Amino acid sequence: MSMATRTKKQSPARHAAGRHDLIRVHGARVNNLKDISVEIPKRQLTVFTGVSGSGKSSLVFDTIAANALRLCAASNCAVFRFDGELIHVAALRNVNPEGTESVRQAYPAPPSRGNATARAILTRDVVDIPDVREDPEYQLQGMAAAVGFRSALAVPMLREGSPIGAISVTATDIAAFSGNQTELLKTFADQAVIAIENVRLFQELEARTRELTRSIGELQALGEVSQAVSSTLDLEAVLATIVSRAVQLCGSDQGIVYEFDEATRTFHERATHGTSPEHLAAVQAAPIRLGEGAIGRAGVLREPLQVADIEAEWELVAPQVRALVTREGMNSLVAVPLIREERLLGGLVILRRERGAFSPKVVATLQTFATQSVLAIHNARLFHEIQRQKQYSEALVETSPVAIVTIDRPAARNAVRSPFTCFGLISGQSSCSLAASFVS
Repeated sequence: MSMATRTKKQSPARHAAGRHDLIRVHGARVNNLKDISVEIPKRQLTVFTGVSGSGKSSLVFDTIAANALRLCAASNCAVFRFDGELIHVAALRNVNPEGTESVRQAYPAPPSRGNATARAILTRDVVDIPDVREDPEYQLQGMAAAVGFRSALAVPMLREGSPIGAISVTATDIAAFSGNQTELLKTFADQAVIAIENVRLFQELEARTRELTRSIGELQALGEVSQAVSSTLDLEAVLATIVSRAVQLCGSDQGIVYEFDEATRTFHERATHGTSPEHLAAVQAAPIRLGEGAIGRAGVLREPLQVADIEAEWELVAPQVRALVTREGMNSLVAVPLIREERLLGGLVILRRERGAFSPKVVATLQTFATQSVLAIHNARLFHEIQRQKQYSEALVETSPVAIVTIDRPAARNAVRSPFTCFGLISGQSSCSLAASFVS
C-alpha cells in the first residue's frame, strides 16, 4: 500500500483543531493492518493505494477515529459501519485490550436503543449520554466498565439521509462533551462520509476493473483454445493448451485432463500443467477408477465436484495421489467431468494452494474449457475411426478375391446395356462371371 498527497490552497484562518499539521496514526491493527504507523498531512488530498485487501479502508477508518478522538479531547473513540442490517466495528482508538475484546463481542448488532452508537443509527440523530450508568435504556454496562467510560457521544454518518455508520467518543468523566465538541463531531462526521464514499467508489472501480480484466483474459484464452481445436487433430497438443489456459485463468497451480476408457472404466492422463513428475507417474501407473477420488465421483454424478479443503475432505482425493497432493501444498481442487450426449469422455481437474471453494464464475469458466476438451476428444476419436476404416478398406481391396468396383449411375446403366465392354477393365475374373455380375 502506498500514499500520495496533493497540496490544497490553505485558508488564511485556521481552526484551533488545525494547529497541528499532521494526523498521526500509530500501531494500527484493524482488520488487515499489522501494527501500521503513518503520518497524514492536513489540508492536503491524501490517496491510499494498494491491492485489494491490503488495508486501505481500515486505514481510512482508523484515521477518522484518531482525528475524532483529538477533536473532542475524548478518552476513547470507535468508528462503526452499518450495512443496512447490522452495525460492525470499523476502528477503535485508545481502547485497552480488555475493552477491545468486550466491544468486539458486542458487535455486529442491529440498531437499537441499547447503547449510544446503536441509538444514533436507529434515530439518525446525535445521541449524548451524560452518564451511561444513569441511562435506563443503556444495555452495555459491562462493556462500558471494561473500556472505562461514563459518558458517551455518538454521531451518525449519513449518506443522502441513510445511515452508513457512526462515530462514537467516550470519556471517563460524567457529561464530558460540550455543545461545541458535539458540533465539531457532527461536521467531522459529514466529512468522514465523503471519505468513506470515496473509498466505496474506488473499491467498486477496482472490482469492475478486475472483472473487465478477467473477461478479456477469458476471451483471449477461449480464442486460443478454439483456434487449437479447429486447427489441429493432435489431441495432446490441444488438451495441453486447454489445461494450461484453464490453470492460468483461474489463478490456480496445477491441472490435469483425463480421458475415460469405457472398457476398463478408468481415467487416463492426457495433458497436464504444473504437475510434478511424481504426480504424473502415479496416475499413469495406477489410473483412477470411476467413482474413485474427485474426478471419479464427478464422472458418476455427471457434474462438477469441489473439494474446498483437501485436508478435511481427504476421502475425495484419489488414494494414489493423496500423499503427493499434500506434499506439493495443494489445499483445494475442482473436478469437472467431460460429457458428450450423456457419454462420459474424461475429466478436467484443477488444483490450487489456496484453501476454500472456487467461485461460481470460475467453475462456469472451467465448464467452458471442459466443453472445448470434449470437442477435441470427440474430433480425435472421429478422425482415428475414419483412419481405421480407411486402412480396413485398403486392406480388404488388397486381400479379397472379389473385385470391388465403384462407378457412377450412368456408367452402371451403360454397363448393363453392354456388359461385355467392361471385360477388359477387370482382371482375375472369367468373362461369363463378369457378365453375370453386371447383369445382376
